[in-house]
Amino acid sequence: MRRRAARKDANHNTITHAFIALGCSVRDGSRNAGGWADIAVGLGGVTHLCEVKDGSKSPSRRKRTEAQVKWSAGWRGEIVHIVESVEDVQRLVKAWRQARDEGDDPPLSPVLLGIIESHESLNAAIKETLQRVAPSAPDFDASDYERPLKPNVVRGGK
Repeated sequence: MRRRAARKDANHNTITHAFIALGCSVRDGSRNAGGWADIAVGLGGVTHLCEVKDGSKSPSRRKRTEAQVKWSAGWRGEIVHIVESVEDVQRLVKAWRQARDEGDDPPLSPVLLGIIESHESLNAAIKETLQRVAPSAPDFDASDYERPLKPNVVRGGK
């Protein structure tokens, strides 16, 4: 069974060109199945996902599809921005640049936060285990374990 071609919103190209005019790179994802975001926008080394909606349509006709809502809910990266106009594009790019200039990091995805937390938990568990296994490791001096040289032996020579 063939999938019908996804329709682009009427302002899709206008929105794309507005991002490009403001120095962003844009990749069109509107033909991807499964509710993936319409465009990926690159700015300052960060990728932002945007869903293009036609702001001239009634609110009921601008709703995201069930597939888009489901995909966004499962996405563990940065939020998917809804863009309806060139003014939205200008506001978003300004906010992204301001966050970059102020040194704000983009929000971490829940997956990455989970990895960091599990890494911290793992480190804590390792430390706890080491304390149980060797609660008080004796202090030692590495020189205690060096082999004494045999007298009258010259290393590296004949």
